[in-house]
Amino acid sequence: MKYLLDTNIISALFKNNNNVASKIQAALFSGDSIGIDAMVYYEIYRGLLAVKSSSKIAKFNAFCSAYGVVLLDRLSIFDQASLIYATLKQKGQLIGDADILIAALAMSDNFVLVTDNVVHFNKIPNLRLENWIP
Repeated sequence: MKYLLDTNIISALFKNNNNVASKIQAALFSGDSIGIDAMVYYEIYRGLLAVKSSSKIAKFNAFCSAYGVVLLDRLSIFDQASLIYATLKQKGQLIGDADILIAALAMSDNFVLVTDNVVHFNKIPNLRLENWIP
């Protein structure tokens, strides 16, 4: 299994959420892969810079080095994002562009998106989701 962690999952991990830490350990023990995408990297890193938290920046950089950042590096991801956008707009259920890109990457690369925002992402058909916070 391949897991893509959303911003709120990384935040929970850095706030010492035991459930998230346990799920990550279990996934790694099972041989699953875990990563974050470039949009989540941006959301987390900009926030840490804004509050000037050098210790958390170091912790985040170590996390990214260990698990990797998945880039939005193919047109197929943007094609998928455009399709998601059009579908949601037609339904009157539009969500933010960053979340659309996160979902498109997850779908394009066959990841399960791990998020605490399941209600929000459930609007996207065929997106596989898990919530590790509850």
